[in-house]
Amino acid sequence: MVRSNSFDGAHTGDPERDLAYEREHKRRGDSFGEEGIPEDVVQYLVYFKRMVDEENVAEIHSLYEHGFPDLTERFFQQKLWPNEDAVENVVGAGEL
Repeated sequence: MVRSNSFDGAHTGDPERDLAYEREHKRRGDSFGEEGIPEDVVQYLVYFKRMVDEENVAEIHSLYEHGFPDLTERFFQQKLWPNEDAVENVVGAGEL
């Protein structure tokens, strides 16, 4: 079972996408991503979306059970998680 840090690299296995991700990550150069969202949360959201797209139920469950509470404790004790529009700006619009 993969724990909350499993999304740190957010690698896809596709060399072109991984290189693009790494370039973007280096370009940001700080601990906050788009929309003022902490970089750890951005990485979590991107990885969570990828697991949903891949229909990886076990990993989705693990991320929800372990990653979500950890990030909530670290970043969102005094404020709400980012709204739907902010998350969409990070992960892109998806089909539901």
